[in-house]
Amino acid sequence: MRSGFVVAALALTLPAAAQQTPPFLIILTDPTNSHFAKETLGKDVPAGAKKLVRPPATVLFGPEVDSLTAAHDYAGKERARFFFFAQCGIVIELLKQCDAHIKYCAHQCEAWLYQTDANKQLGHAKVTGEKGGTDAVRKLIAQLAPTLEALRDPIEQMVAQATAEREAKLAAERVQRELAKAEKDRQVAEERARKGLEAEERQRLAQAEKELSDARNAEERRAAQERLDRERAEARARSEEARKTAVAKLEEMKARAEEERLRKEADAAAKKLDAEREKRMALERAQASRVIHLAPGQTVAVLEVENDLQGGARNQVNFSLLTDNLRKRVSKSGLGLLVMDRDAIFQILSSNEKKVLECSANCEVHLGQILRADYVISGRLGKQGQAFRLYLLMYRSHDGALLSDAVAVSDELAALDKKAAMASTDLLSVFPLPR
Repeated sequence: MRSGFVVAALALTLPAAAQQTPPFLIILTDPTNSHFAKETLGKDVPAGAKKLVRPPATVLFGPEVDSLTAAHDYAGKERARFFFFAQCGIVIELLKQCDAHIKYCAHQCEAWLYQTDANKQLGHAKVTGEKGGTDAVRKLIAQLAPTLEALRDPIEQMVAQATAEREAKLAAERVQRELAKAEKDRQVAEERARKGLEAEERQRLAQAEKELSDARNAEERRAAQERLDRERAEARARSEEARKTAVAKLEEMKARAEEERLRKEADAAAKKLDAEREKRMALERAQASRVIHLAPGQTVAVLEVENDLQGGARNQVNFSLLTDNLRKRVSKSGLGLLVMDRDAIFQILSSNEKKVLECSANCEVHLGQILRADYVISGRLGKQGQAFRLYLLMYRSHDGALLSDAVAVSDELAALDKKAAMASTDLLSVFPLPR
């Protein structure tokens, strides 16, 4: 039995919250039309999931979103490593088999765990509640542990890394304390030695002065005076040497402090540069994630190339052949896109002639929506001076986002098709091949 969700047709544009540190996991929910499950889905499922994700892994609760694609977009903008998306809705097929008065018999909840960067599904759960939306949510909560099992190894790695960092920090602090104690002991020993030398100097000077005062004749006084002068000169020399040594040591300490300051500033600048580079790369990944969602099996409508040529040049180009060649290259791009053929496009647009005529602006997107294509490619051929210029554009149909553009310029009409082939390659080269 097939079951489906009643999902909103319009995608939400979700603002990214300012995150200093990217979260490990973002939890997002979508009650859709399941009014009975809305309160418990948005409250109990995030709380139940958070209990299973222990620190140091960080968990962020996101807003309600209406699709898995919108959940991936929001997780990408928040730079989250993983995201968990839970959705509840009414199971139409089961609802038809229920009594009209039993409103609680046909609800279903489904949840996905994804790795954000790789857009890789890591876990999935799908449950049906026999007693309504609340019962379906209760069953989904019971499936949270196996659904989040893929997070166990990354969390263990984070715990091991945090433990190693904490041990390294403690070891560094212990070494710092030992170095500080050794420095203090050295300073105490130096101070003790300095005081010992000063005491010894004073003793020698006192002895020389005593000998001078005790001299009994001129010869002894002269000898004692010479000894006293010599002791005083040596004391001054030792004091000057000590002063120079202290000044040199102070200059060395200043030089080391300046070197350490410059090293810290260089490290801080390098870290800031790395952080800015990572922020830029994360922003680029988030923008790519938000804008580009090509997947095998999506449809693309290649509209007929428009003729902007003037005069006799308007009849020199086979525009149908140019458009057909463009369709073939998109089909063989390796992206797995399904390209609508000319007959299908003509038939759908003919049956919606009134809607087609209502188009007043951005008609490529309008036509893509009428054709129900995921993407639409348009082209215009004109002249730039004497050269032919083909301008290609690729839009996403549901919101009109311009995904890529490319230009082919050729001086000769014979070489235009080859240049158009290169332009179509450029147009699709911004999209990664399916994993």
